[in-house]
Amino acid sequence: MEVDRALSELGGRLGRWQITRSTVLCALLYVAIVLTNLSIVFVGWKPPHHCRLPAGNINMSQGIPLSDKLEFSQCTMYEPNVDDRNLTVYTKHVISCADGVEFANEGYQGIVSELNLVCEQSHLPALSQTLYYLGVLFGSLFFPTLSDFLGRKITLVFCALATATCVLTTALAVYSVYAFMALRFLTGACAQGTSLATMTLNTELFASRYRSFAPIYQHLFWSTGIMILALLGYLITNWRHLLIAISLYGFLSIVTIWLVDESIPWLVANGRGKQALHILRKAAKLNGVELSDDAVQDIRSASKRAVNQQDVGTDADNLTRVGRIKHDVRRLRVQLQRKFTCRCSSAAAQHQKEIETDSEVGVKDVFRNTRLRTYALVSMLIWVSTSFVYYGLTLSSTAMVGNRFLNLFLSGLVEFPAYIVTLFLIERLGRRALASALFITTGVSILITAFIPKTTASGTSLIAVSMTCNGIGKFSISAAYAVIYLYAGEIFPTNFRNRGVGMCSAAARIGSMVAPFSAYVAQIRPWLVAVIFGSVGILNGLLTLALPETRGRPLPQTLADVPSREPLSCQCRRRSSEPPDYEFEPVAEKPELNQETPNV
Repeated sequence: MEVDRALSELGGRLGRWQITRSTVLCALLYVAIVLTNLSIVFVGWKPPHHCRLPAGNINMSQGIPLSDKLEFSQCTMYEPNVDDRNLTVYTKHVISCADGVEFANEGYQGIVSELNLVCEQSHLPALSQTLYYLGVLFGSLFFPTLSDFLGRKITLVFCALATATCVLTTALAVYSVYAFMALRFLTGACAQGTSLATMTLNTELFASRYRSFAPIYQHLFWSTGIMILALLGYLITNWRHLLIAISLYGFLSIVTIWLVDESIPWLVANGRGKQALHILRKAAKLNGVELSDDAVQDIRSASKRAVNQQDVGTDADNLTRVGRIKHDVRRLRVQLQRKFTCRCSSAAAQHQKEIETDSEVGVKDVFRNTRLRTYALVSMLIWVSTSFVYYGLTLSSTAMVGNRFLNLFLSGLVEFPAYIVTLFLIERLGRRALASALFITTGVSILITAFIPKTTASGTSLIAVSMTCNGIGKFSISAAYAVIYLYAGEIFPTNFRNRGVGMCSAAARIGSMVAPFSAYVAQIRPWLVAVIFGSVGILNGLLTLALPETRGRPLPQTLADVPSREPLSCQCRRRSSEPPDYEFEPVAEKPELNQETPNV
């Protein structure tokens, strides 16, 4: 709580220190991640193709059979024979391509046309994307722990440079599809480490009153990244050159070493109050405000308490660089001892009481806490279903006819209004009410499309009505995604925050992996997909009501600070259009935060 009080003295959310750091993080790191994540749209582009016919044959209708859609077959041909006059004639016997395939000249070369990943090998590009998401899942599980232990800044810089290196290696050294798939896995893992550390550090720049600005501002750069990728794909016509351009942009992240500061809440939670005060004073000077003596004392007392709770017996501020490494090793040893030491049943209650006020929080500690266990499980389920609906709708939009570059650009552009509306409403309605309303709007609008016929009895087309409902659903689910990113970061304690968000993000990968199968179901039962998406959206809206309202609350430092769930009406009593003021109180004066009671 003391850290949030100190951050609130830096001024409003548009302070120069907050905006410059947040812009650097989003413009350099988050845009690079968007380019990396979605580059497969152009790298794995499959152009039209057909079997290569013998030289001199210019009549495709004689050698290539037609499909059911009256299009030339891409992977079969009529069997050729040479007659007595040495002319090629074709029988009606259909065979696989005898001399390979020939791609249509569209002025763009991707990995599919370069390595002939079609016909019998057409599944390999899709498999490479599956491996990429497996890498993202691995990164969601591994790098958050590294970030909570080593710090946000060092983790995001390492992961960003590793991601750029993997992308550059893919462009320069890959001449086998299997090497491509292996590097896609590594790229996904490193990219997810960068994304999670960036999101956490960006959120921790702001005090609780203005924290909602961070994820919404960050998601605006997600949309910007999509539009930049569409422009790069239009201008750069070779997949290797495209990846080189993306990697060079990624290497710009090295400037964050000098332009971005370490997270102040993380420094305090790990006993590095002197470093935190140095950054706070620099931020106050840049914002044109003066740091009060109370804020300085709050940081010192919180840092000293963190040192005592970690049981390492040393203040990290008074150590050399080598000494800090030894300090971190001792801290890790203490955590491992707590994790694996057996405790008898008589000591269980005392252990539970200790971890509630301990700044070092592990996975077992979280799941022993009834309140936080409920929040973690509900959040993970919400992330799975949100990712499933979002990527399911996004993949459906790629099937639209027209220019693929323009379609991708517009898909990024339409998300801008969703994020801007969310930015204005999230402090007025609160996280829980807004997220629930957005999910239910998504579910209802998509569910309606399942019952809309293509035409009326009089022959009037209703396609525009169906597309409007789908557009409302995409608008709502995009805004809801931005809200849950903020929500997850505000529920978990500081030394578990990145791991908590990582758990949710790892769960979301399940949804993104299942989403592509919706395209196959849509071909058989189009209404069934709408019913599934709509039902999941409504279920999400109801599940969100099981989470606490975090608007105006300081970021929890320990398990005891985790907010309890209040009735929905409590967050709607303030009708003012201004963001709510929060009156900070000591944790001891809030007995409900220290009670271990089940949620109602």
